[in-house]
Amino acid sequence: MNMYAAALWGISLASALVYLGLLARLGSAWRHISRPGPRATSRPISIVIAARNEAHRIDRCIASLLAQEYSDWEIIVALDRCSDGSRDLLTAMQEQQPRLRFIEITETPPGWAPKKWALTQAIAAARHAHLAFTDADCRVGPQWLRHIDAAFGEGNELVLGLGPYETEKGLLNRIIRFETSYTALQYIGMACLGQPYMGVGRNLAYTRQFFLQHGGFGAFRSSLSGDDDLMVNHYADPARTAVMTAPGSETWSEPAHTWQQWFRQKTRHVSASLHYKKASMAFLGAFHLSHSLFYISLLAGAVTFSASLSFMLYIARILLSLCVIRRTALQTDRLPEMLRYPVLDLLYFLYNLTVVPIGFIRKPSWRN
Repeated sequence: MNMYAAALWGISLASALVYLGLLARLGSAWRHISRPGPRATSRPISIVIAARNEAHRIDRCIASLLAQEYSDWEIIVALDRCSDGSRDLLTAMQEQQPRLRFIEITETPPGWAPKKWALTQAIAAARHAHLAFTDADCRVGPQWLRHIDAAFGEGNELVLGLGPYETEKGLLNRIIRFETSYTALQYIGMACLGQPYMGVGRNLAYTRQFFLQHGGFGAFRSSLSGDDDLMVNHYADPARTAVMTAPGSETWSEPAHTWQQWFRQKTRHVSASLHYKKASMAFLGAFHLSHSLFYISLLAGAVTFSASLSFMLYIARILLSLCVIRRTALQTDRLPEMLRYPVLDLLYFLYNLTVVPIGFIRKPSWRN
């Protein structure tokens, strides 16, 4: 073996060890998550939604929220410059459901990202001190608020939940669910390790006091993305942050149906990570870089030296990865299907190689 080949195998082994070490740490944190039972009494909760031209699907979301088996709650919807009949739809629903209220946003002030402004106005209109957030394309189970209430417990001010996507046919849907599960593995695991760095706005809860004491979205109000992860990254107190992973605590979302739609969505999400704290960026950099370097060096070794040795190293890493994750986060989204995991992990490498760098460079946009 020449020096070039030895260097490639050294990079492959080192990156595999770093990646597996981080994966094992996250997996260990997941296995120690506590799942508190419902409290004897329930606290009042305001469910907050910002919606822009979502008349074609918000009724399903509202219907699942109205089915909550909970005693004291309300829904407040901010209709953000809607022109699709959302107002008429919610007006009709409001006449039958006194728990439902909505406000209308007609314009966004200069310097504000539209969704952040809409959410800020909805929070101001909410009646209760505890706030639960989801999106107009989501549906929840009847115990969702019970899980949030239990996670708040005594003294917690921030709750991070899971937001898997619904299962559909096709490769795109498998990639979406796989990437979402990997993201959940990371942010829930890091929160359990005392280093919360992000959450998903479709399943997030915090107190009004948490929002107000940090100035709301003021520090990053112009950022198109990040109404969820930047709040967590900048302001989460590890001692007062809880996670919920029990069945029934998740929110289910409608996935992107085209590659273009998903690509635009993910590059917008990635752009928010540019505003993360340095420690968060260091962790994510080590996790994703070790994943990518393994495949890059392995492919180079297969082409220039030994395809069979590269394949053996690849299989060893895949099997070790499966041993770590098979009982943790990826099961919450019914992934990975064991026979598909090797292919999906390789596609995840291509995602890291293309979508992530473009998300750092490209100016995000929002289309409805």
